[in-house]
Amino acid sequence: MTLFDLLFLLVAFVSLLTLLAVVGLALMGSRVRAWRLLKIYLTCALVYMAIVVASPMVVPRRVITLGESLCFDDWCITIDRLTSSTTRSATTYEVQFRMFSEARRIVQREKNLALY
Repeated sequence: MTLFDLLFLLVAFVSLLTLLAVVGLALMGSRVRAWRLLKIYLTCALVYMAIVVASPMVVPRRVITLGESLCFDDWCITIDRLTSSTTRSATTYEVQFRMFSEARRIVQREKNLALY
């Protein structure tokens, strides 16, 4: 579990508690306080969503070329071959890659690896 997973869980938990508080305040007759709390929550949620949407635009994506190794500590991944085939409805890509480790004495692995 990464730091961002924990942050998401925290935001979800705080959201649940806040919405329950808004409903509780409204049922107890404090509609003004409930509305004020809901406006603060919606403003924070809007800022959070703006950060989520904007962050991929700010962080540069790394593109590697065919044959270039991308290494994480002692293990690497290299794209050896890329072929494409096109039909009337879709284009299919077949990627042949090689994963290897340069570690001499210890077994290592990368968690949450995603290939696009």
